[in-house]
Amino acid sequence: MKYFCHPRFVLVWIALIASIILGQTAKANENDFKCGFSDGEYATSVRTSRGWSPLVRWVHYTSAEWTPEKRCVTVTNRFQGLADNGWLNYIKGGEVNNLPVLCGVEATGEEYQCNDKNLLLTLSPGTDPDEARDRLLDTRAREKNIILDLSDDKKLTSFVDGETYVNFNMLKKIIEEHE
Repeated sequence: MKYFCHPRFVLVWIALIASIILGQTAKANENDFKCGFSDGEYATSVRTSRGWSPLVRWVHYTSAEWTPEKRCVTVTNRFQGLADNGWLNYIKGGEVNNLPVLCGVEATGEEYQCNDKNLLLTLSPGTDPDEARDRLLDTRAREKNIILDLSDDKKLTSFVDGETYVNFNMLKKIIEEHE
């Protein structure tokens, strides 16, 4: 017991605890998503191994209340929150409060439906969420003139119980490869 009270031992414990706390704080401050500017417009961007890459550009005002800036900040926070909780493995289309949406889900299957807890973004009434999801992916490819090379080990989409799921982690890898 006297060894545990020795000043050197106490200093080692303090250093160990401090490094754990500082390491956790540093990790917590490293967001995977940010709202900023891309080509002069607000954009929700994702961190890749090569830096930040825009996912969604917020060009249009949906209302006076939902400006591009407010949508960017809100949706970016939703992406980050779902990623922090491990719920952003797939993106799928759905409906919440009778409005079309895109949401993040942990896995594929009937039990993983869109709701107010996994909502990423709300689309305009009458928008097909699956088409919006596909446009979001296709826009990146068109802008960079990319032909996505999807071999069996790079499966971007899954079809389960009549639903289409986009593997977000694979999307991120594809973005990194083509930056």
